[in-house]
Amino acid sequence: MAVPAGALTAPDVERIQEQFHEAHARAYGYAAREDPVELVNVRLTAIGVSPKPQLKALPHGTGDLQRAMKGYRPVWFGEMSGFTSCPIVDRYHLCWGDVVPGPVVIEELDSTTVIHPGYAVHVDQYGNLLLRRR
Repeated sequence: MAVPAGALTAPDVERIQEQFHEAHARAYGYAAREDPVELVNVRLTAIGVSPKPQLKALPHGTGDLQRAMKGYRPVWFGEMSGFTSCPIVDRYHLCWGDVVPGPVVIEELDSTTVIHPGYAVHVDQYGNLLLRRR
């Protein structure tokens, strides 16, 4: 049911309750006007202006990826015809300008990025992983 904009008056509330009882009667064949009406679900559509988020740039990398290395794990790559000892990299330790050659697995809390052989990841200033063919 649509609710009028602005502050609600007592007649507005009574009208909305009556609309609810009528809708209930159409849907279920009866209306229990003696029972209190309980508001269970509210949907709101709003339009507004918000400030543009200011993204924090990552520090520049030194080219040394050791800070991000977690270890190695066997990973299957069809283009290598089998398992290869694959570097495992912590995404949270990558910096702006880092280039991570594949094959590599980049791990983070809620995602894993697998980079196949022949590709490399370039980390931009905001931490986005840009995949490029080498």
